[in-house]
This record gives sequence, C-alpha cells and structure tokens, in this order.
Amino acid sequence: MNAWRLVPGACLPALLLCGLTALSEPAQAEPAPTYSSPGCTAVNGGVFNLVATPAQQYRSHVQSGFVPGDQLTFSISVTDTGADQWWITNEKNTLLADTSNTSGTRVYTVTGTDDTTLTEVVRVQSNAPVTRNITVTASCSPGPAPAPTTDDSAALTNVQTTGSRMAASTSGAAITEAASAGTSAAFGGATPVSVGPNGITLNFAANPNHRTSGAFKALGFADDGTRLPEEQQRFNIWANIRGSWLTNSIDGSHVNATIGLGYKVTPDLVLGAFAGAETFDYDFDTLAGKLKGTGGTVGAYAGWRMLPALRLDGMVGWSGLNYDATAGAATGSFDASRWIVSGGLTGNHQFGDILLAPAAKLYVLWENQDAYTDSLGTAHASLDSYVGRASLGGRVSKAFNAGDGLMLTPYLELYGDWRFSDDNAAVGTPDTGAEDGLSGRTGAGFSLSSPRGLAVTLGGEVGGLGQDTQIWSASGRLSMPF
Repeated sequence: MNAWRLVPGACLPALLLCGLTALSEPAQAEPAPTYSSPGCTAVNGGVFNLVATPAQQYRSHVQSGFVPGDQLTFSISVTDTGADQWWITNEKNTLLADTSNTSGTRVYTVTGTDDTTLTEVVRVQSNAPVTRNITVTASCSPGPAPAPTTDDSAALTNVQTTGSRMAASTSGAAITEAASAGTSAAFGGATPVSVGPNGITLNFAANPNHRTSGAFKALGFADDGTRLPEEQQRFNIWANIRGSWLTNSIDGSHVNATIGLGYKVTPDLVLGAFAGAETFDYDFDTLAGKLKGTGGTVGAYAGWRMLPALRLDGMVGWSGLNYDATAGAATGSFDASRWIVSGGLTGNHQFGDILLAPAAKLYVLWENQDAYTDSLGTAHASLDSYVGRASLGGRVSKAFNAGDGLMLTPYLELYGDWRFSDDNAAVGTPDTGAEDGLSGRTGAGFSLSSPRGLAVTLGGEVGGLGQDTQIWSASGRLSMPF
C-alpha cells in the first residue's frame, strides 16, 4: 500500500510548497481509558458538597451530564442524632437514601439509563436553636470511555469519498489551467510575469539562435532592451502556484504548485513536460471529520495554434498521493494514484483595444485508492472514482498606457461549469454541498507589464456559484524572460 509517498523537501516539485507545509510489534493491552464526563467534573468541583443546619433545613442541587460507569462517593457527617435525611434521585424516583442519622460513606454508580441527571438533597428535621447539622462531601470517579461504534467507520468512508472527490476536482482545475497557461505563454511570448486565477507562472523564454549575441539576447531581449520577435523564442519555462479555499459545508484549503518546460517545435506547435506538488486540509461539519493529504504530479502537454485566432491544447498527467482521514474515533491512512487528461479550444479576438478570449475546456480525472483498515479495526475496500469538469466562457481585457512605457491591463472572466463525478463506494456519499451539476465561476484582476516584457498580474476567482459550497482562489503567474 505504501508504494509511493511524498516526503516534504525530498523532491524538486515540492520545493514551492515546502514553505507552506512543512509495523511495529503489537502493544500490550492497555486498561480501558477513562472519560471525564461533565457531571463527574462538576461533582469534583464541589457542586454536591452540601450542608444543612437548623437555620437552613433543606439544601439540594441538580446536576446533569453523567455517563455510565461514573462512580459517586458521598461522605456523610452528622453532628447529633435526630431525623436528619440525605438522598439522591433521578427525575422520578429515589435512587439512594440514608435516614440512619449516622456518619458514613455511600456509593452510587451511574447506569446511564435514567440517571444521567441526579438530584442530591440533605435535610435537618428540627428548628433553631438546635445545633444539629448534616454535612455531605462528594467525589466522582469517571467511568470508562464510551466504546466507539461502527457509525464512525461509516462516516470515515464518507469523509474519504467526499473529500477525495473535492481534492481531485480542485487539483484537476489547478493542474490543467497551469498547463494551458504554459501553452499560452509559449505562443504569447511577451508576457513573462503574470499573476491571476490560473496561478503564478514564471515564463523564461530563451532564444537558441542568438545565445552568443550578447547578454540581452541571452535573456530574450535585443541589444536595445526590447523583446526579441516571438518566433525566436523557442524555450519556455514556467511555474504556477494556486491557493484555493472552500466555504460552507466544507471548510479547508488546497495549494498546488506546478513547474513546466515547453519547446516550440514550430511557431505554431509547442510540446512540454511539467511536474507539481499539492497539499490540502478539509474539515466536514456534517460528518465531524477531516481529510488531509499531499501529492506529486508529472505529465506532458501540447499546444497547436490552428489559426492565428484559435488554439488547441491538451495535457496528460499522473499523480501519487497519500491521505489521512478522521471521523469521530475512527482514523485511517491510505495511498492513491490519479490519471488526468484535458483538452480545450481558446480564441483570441481583438476588437480595437479590447481583447476577447472565448474558451471551451474539459478535464477528467480518475483516481484509485488503496484498501486499508481503520483504527477501529474496520476494513475499507479499495476505491475507484472519477471527477470531471466541462467549462464554457471566456475572458475580456483592455490595455491602458500607464506611463513610462508601462501597460495596465485589467480583465474580467466568466464561465459556466458542469461538474460530474462517481465512485464504487459501498456507503452512499451524503449531501455535503460538494455537488455535481451546473455552477458559475467568475474572476477578475489586472496586469502591469514593462516594455522589456516584465509583468505582474494580480487576480482572484470564485467558483461553485449557485451551489452550497464555494471555492475561492487567489493565485497568479510570474515570469521573467531570458
């Protein structure tokens, strides 16, 4: 089961995430653990320590929160004989009583049936100035911890299925958009630094035909500091980073970092390879559970500029992951692997100083998770699942001269997404807000670029509009040509 495991700091693709995250022999049987119930804690805090005197003939206290096995010990002290009384009751009956008028110790053990709420009463049957009184001091020994139930193991399966689907969907979007952006940078050629919802991308475009023509040419610039023509920029190295946050029924975060290298075989065809790492941590309010994980990805991508205003791109990748899941008293760890493929068509239409980029994209991700046994001894079978997203929409942008040769380009994008998924889990996945079907996604931001091609773009995105769970992303692309 442990054929692959990501060790932070041990692989190059994880370097961008390292700053963000940093079978033994059977043990001897241990005694059953104790559980400090609220009722027992209150008794040890003194709530059942009562004193009755002729001036205060009747004293009582009601306490709830006891659990089966809680053992209460009452030390009763009577200063004189008489008709003094002490007793404890539940809501209907007297459970234990003492009218012997003698000092001593009484013990009561909670059964958990009708005695999780108890009332203690002491009473002196005489009036002042008689000096007789009765004093009770109480203590409580907690009973054994409640035994976990198989419900926790069933909830663990639901955490596994629901959480891994969400992780796959979020990671699939990040990885495919990163590869697509890398293809776009190779063809665009003049935007080395940008930061937006698709990630932070570093685009190093080298010119193999001019490497000996001076420092500027080695960096992708002419001798006068301007960018070299696009057809002379063959190599393209980039790096994306994207952080996503979930709200509502699922709370958590997911970070993906991806690096890639592309080569333009012809001015209109680019081939490349990429590697990446991810880390995520999800909380499920409806399941009282948590899913954490890390993973690494390798893959290849390609882009073909079919027409000056139309580009086709696609990618394929493989990921290895490890998960840690919790639900109630049940915990479990398991490994998994994924395959992901994607494809898309992107337009590039200029209307004056306004650029319109319509796009149609699709990705599908298949995941296989190993079988494992949870901490309660329940066996969980291997799990096969898939997730996908089809998107239709686009981006509109407009460039403004910001002075000193700087160009400011704000943008707005809007997509309609159709998400779909399924698995072979024996336990049905509950409605946690991670829904399949139609939803909206929108993003906005701006880029600032220099005459030499250095640029920075800041932006954000929110998806899942129209559903219970929204996915917020803050990410970008950075680049410097050379």
